[in-house]
Amino acid sequence: MRKNCSCQTKTGVIILAAPCTGKSVWLSTHSTEWEDADIVMGKLGLHSEEWHLVSHTSTEEREHYEKIDSTLYKLKRDGRKIIGSLFWDYIPDGIVSINETTHRTYCSKRSDIKWDYAKQVDTVLKQIAERYNVPVFNSFDSAVKIL
Repeated sequence: MRKNCSCQTKTGVIILAAPCTGKSVWLSTHSTEWEDADIVMGKLGLHSEEWHLVSHTSTEEREHYEKIDSTLYKLKRDGRKIIGSLFWDYIPDGIVSINETTHRTYCSKRSDIKWDYAKQVDTVLKQIAERYNVPVFNSFDSAVKIL
């Protein structure tokens, strides 16, 4: 075991939120320091919008998102700050869950996301928050400020 190591470890931050919560809009208008998980995973060849256009078995889906989880852990270790909704059972540093009326409104403007799916992801994230004591925020501004 090394003692008195002067090494600096980078520690990033991962924030998760359900689809249709305004992640991409917030990222495009508020920050250059934070990155969109969809874009990062796309550049790494791990995920694309086209992925959802093809039917997948439950095993394929699990394996796909577990690779994303593994990559999120690596990105965090590398000091990256990521906001996204791609995960399998990743435990984030924070979760954003917006007001349901606003969430429904945002979802109604997206033809590629159904409300039931967005709500299901929000519910799963709240369960993760409760199980692992992850803080839940009602906006990206508040999450970023605290985290």
